[in-house]
Amino acid sequence: MRLLLRFLVIYLFFMFQYAVVKLPLEILLLVIVILSLYDEPYYALINAFWAGTLLDLAAPLYLGFHVVFFVLVAYSLSNIRRALYNNRIYFLVIVALALITKYLLGLLILKTNIRFVSWLVSFIILLSIAIPLDFLIIRIILRKWPSVPKESLY
Repeated sequence: MRLLLRFLVIYLFFMFQYAVVKLPLEILLLVIVILSLYDEPYYALINAFWAGTLLDLAAPLYLGFHVVFFVLVAYSLSNIRRALYNNRIYFLVIVALALITKYLLGLLILKTNIRFVSWLVSFIILLSIAIPLDFLIIRIILRKWPSVPKESLY
């Protein structure tokens, strides 16, 4: 059930990315970064594989690129999360590094023709929605609410 809920969330963000947004936003990459920082490595790798498969099936010209990239991001983040992830600044730096790496790999390996200005706009939009989306996924999907100590009745 835990894995099915994450698959549904990834699929909903995939549909949002391709049906609603016309900019080249990498919302699924942001979701994979968030899930990799909080989930166990096994679940992070399965989620990354699912998200990469969805993106690869949507753009079959680059078949396999998204799967490999997402799985590498999930594996590296799930292994270094305890040593690196402390606050929101690190989270924004991790998201920025993942986005820059994907953009550069797309330019160098795949020879994509994404304009820098449109990529920069999507980069700024993703960094601005990263923290609210992080709160949404932590609170609702992972059900990690801050615990409030109960007051004593005596």
